[in-house]
Amino acid sequence: MERELPLLENGILRGHIVCREEGCYMTFMIDVPLWGSGVKKVWLVSESGGRLLMGTLVPERSRLRLKRRLSHSALRCCGVPMPVMGQVNPQAESDGWKPLKSLHTDDPVLAAGLAAAGQGNWRRNGECLELRFPWCVGQNVPLMSHFCLGEPRDGWWYVKLRE
Repeated sequence: MERELPLLENGILRGHIVCREEGCYMTFMIDVPLWGSGVKKVWLVSESGGRLLMGTLVPERSRLRLKRRLSHSALRCCGVPMPVMGQVNPQAESDGWKPLKSLHTDDPVLAAGLAAAGQGNWRRNGECLELRFPWCVGQNVPLMSHFCLGEPRDGWWYVKLRE
């Protein structure tokens, strides 16, 4: 069975992800016109909000392409058993989440970890600073210096710190 998922960047439709069921696996293919500049990472998103990093779109002439084959068990494990769309470089500003790059800290260990992590979000919740980073099984844990304070959930690695 084959179906198409919308591929969105900040609410703008950039193309589609072709999904093909192949036994225990799903193959995802993207072939869209080139737009803008910079690195474009694609996330699969489920109806419940689970997310899985699919990979980076690769420029080839005037196109951007990506092909991945993932097992159904890996998709379930990452909270994306049935993806409904793809997002390019998603920004999660809902529920008070802000881009990681807007967080300023005086803690040099935390600052170095945040710089190495790259993508992620943060928010204040009472006396706590909550951090989240896109993550799935098989990837390195972001913010390794604070590993014991984190937990995986719905395609994210969450860390809660007291200030």
